Amino acid sequence: MALGKARLRKYVATSGGKTYAKRNIYIKTWKYVDDFLSGAEDVKRWVIIPGLRGTGKTTILAQTFYELTAKYGDRINLLYFSLNEAVDTLGTDLTSVLAEYERLIGESYEVLSKPTVIMIDEVQSDPKWAPVLKALHERASQVFLVCSGSSAVHLQDDADIPGRRAAVERLYPMNLTEFEMVHHDKYPERGLKDELKNALYYSNDAAQCYERLLDLKNTVDKYWAKIDRSSWRFYVYAGSLPFALKEKTLADVYDAVLSSVDKVISRDIQQLGRFKPETTPVIKRLLYVLAESDVISNNKLSDILGVTPVTVAEILDVLVKAELLVRIPPYGSQASAVKKPSKYLFMSSVVRAAFFHMAGSSATVATREGRLYEDIAGLHYYRSFDALKYGNVSYDSSEGSADFIVKLPNSRIAIEIGRGSKSSRQVRETMKRIECKYGLVICDDALTLSKDRTVIHVPWDYFSLAG
Repeated sequence: MALGKARLRKYVATSGGKTYAKRNIYIKTWKYVDDFLSGAEDVKRWVIIPGLRGTGKTTILAQTFYELTAKYGDRINLLYFSLNEAVDTLGTDLTSVLAEYERLIGESYEVLSKPTVIMIDEVQSDPKWAPVLKALHERASQVFLVCSGSSAVHLQDDADIPGRRAAVERLYPMNLTEFEMVHHDKYPERGLKDELKNALYYSNDAAQCYERLLDLKNTVDKYWAKIDRSSWRFYVYAGSLPFALKEKTLADVYDAVLSSVDKVISRDIQQLGRFKPETTPVIKRLLYVLAESDVISNNKLSDILGVTPVTVAEILDVLVKAELLVRIPPYGSQASAVKKPSKYLFMSSVVRAAFFHMAGSSATVATREGRLYEDIAGLHYYRSFDALKYGNVSYDSSEGSADFIVKLPNSRIAIEIGRGSKSSRQVRETMKRIECKYGLVICDDALTLSKDRTVIHVPWDYFSLAG
């Protein structure tokens, strides 16, 4: 039930003893816990870390556990356990585990003599986790809770948790700089990500965007000078889910990824109780179809899968909440957009690549890679705008138009994503119909400003560091 330091060791260091780098979410999580233990006032006493399976939630908890042990030792009570192990192996539940720990420390949670940190992995394994932890949080002021779990379940449970009690820190698939940091000890240039994002999305016009990006060229080049260029291609095909990188071959990576997807479908989604067991195979078939598709309507998916459009819509909604997919709605008013299909991208390009590997693909290499690159862009926009609830991202559903439209409070930016060299035609088609501040073409061309000073070609060297 409780995991000791020895079992957690593999999540914080290699077999050779080299410790893994810490991602930004670890720093945020540690600050919450450390502030509480240091006696700071008005601090959150509960952190929830939701995220797709395989994004590294257990590692974050393990790193926090080790740091707490090193800094506070016996001055605190510290418990870490994986709830799915307790449920599956011992046939128990969260209430029973917490009651047993209360018995072991010999004190009631209400009158603890020293601060207590309880870390729970896979918290969604008990469907009653939310009310159980809320009750503990309310009656035990000396207890700090950290729990991780499936986004699908978390987002369905008790919407008042984030606003009133807990800090929610989502864990996403890794962007390129996180991948390089965790696996190659190559750290990002300080402040570069924010400077790139400000230049790309918050410039007054295309000329200023270009000049600001040009000013960052030396810093961008400095980062890439320490990176093996082959890492980029590996990242696109296999690098964003940390758990899979322990596998020896790409085939092993994809087997591990698809096994993880199966668990999301058979465990996380089924726990919601919205689908009959016979719908489970349909969910995976839908993912195979989406892997090969650009934009496809619910009615067409209904015909392909042999289920009703309502069922298709419900499946897509759950897959988005599980953070397997990112939904990009069509641009326009709510009334006009509802008539057009949404675009669904994969939260991790590795998941789409795994489906390509398993099922084969009739598409060309260029088309397949183009879809993987669009997934990477989709993750960037989801993290940068949708998840922060600042601005929104859509796509232009007109033929031959831009892949994305970023809408900010006072502006719009049309964006096209591609591999190799790319023209600005699709961005310009969108800019003819929709008033945009400027257009971006993300591709492998050099950084350039168009002659009419309305469109910037931005190399992936720059865009990949803005994640």
